[in-house]
Amino acid sequence: MRELDELMSVANTWENKVLTEGEAFTEDYFIKAIEEGDLPPIPNASRDHFDFYSILKKDTLEIIGFMEIYMGYPDDKTLWIGMFVIDSSQRRNHYGHEIISNLNTLYTKLPFSKVGVGVSLKNWRGLRFWHKMGFNTLFNVAGDIECTEETHALIGLIKSNKLV
Repeated sequence: MRELDELMSVANTWENKVLTEGEAFTEDYFIKAIEEGDLPPIPNASRDHFDFYSILKKDTLEIIGFMEIYMGYPDDKTLWIGMFVIDSSQRRNHYGHEIISNLNTLYTKLPFSKVGVGVSLKNWRGLRFWHKMGFNTLFNVAGDIECTEETHALIGLIKSNKLV
């Protein structure tokens, strides 16, 4: 239960999540993500292809973030990063860069040639981060057509060439 509280604490540091995505994290978000998985909208999506990771600081083992990965979305050659959050107090320490760079080590034995991520068009910090990490191929735009304070859209970005 302590880990769930720590994860929610990290999630709550995403100060503009409602602005960028239209909703806050719910109280049961992490229980559902861990038990059921946050599955993509594809036929035959399976919990077996979903992983949830708590991100720990090396020296203190303090939870500083979390990441969700789905293996095989939007196609079977793509590893999908569904959610990636670093505690706002830990940003600018290069943890995000280190984690995404090390995805290749974690998944070298799996048959993925691309990594994808969906980023809210209002999440400028996220757009800059993913661009710097080499996610520069646009493959999809989804969401509302008009841009207002109440509307939301995201873009799908892909990085090719045997992972990160």
